Amino acid sequence: MTPAGFVLDTGVVVALAAKTAVGRAVDERHGLRLRPDKPLISIVSVGECLAIARRNKWGEKRLSTLHDQLASLAVVELGQTGVVDAYASIWATTRAAGTPMGQQNDVWVAALASVTGYLLLTTDADFEPLEPDFLRHERFDPDTGTLVHGQ
Repeated sequence: MTPAGFVLDTGVVVALAAKTAVGRAVDERHGLRLRPDKPLISIVSVGECLAIARRNKWGEKRLSTLHDQLASLAVVELGQTGVVDAYASIWATTRAAGTPMGQQNDVWVAALASVTGYLLLTTDADFEPLEPDFLRHERFDPDTGTLVHGQ
């Protein structure tokens, strides 16, 4: 069954821009570049992508590729209907269960996937406790690009 749409986590966006094994695997599996609709990305992931590029001192060519990748995505602001409520619910639920997510930015990404019902594509295992109550996701090994969780 083909997902209605996709939410991309930061690691996947960086991998697509850098054309790593993960980027190639995700694109081959889901044909992201060929789909008529744009995958979604949270505005917090845009900030994370740019921070990663600065931390790693990416050159102009690599930064240009990242900006092109970001321009090919639909950026969703935090005020999107339902996202703030989903954030609060995920944050409270994971804290109460003793399984808080490692980064607050991941909670925003999870909230976006939860509200849209789109498949989250990630390299991060932190999302696994949220399935199936809040979201569906596929996780790719960050080194090999192998699908390690999902259909």
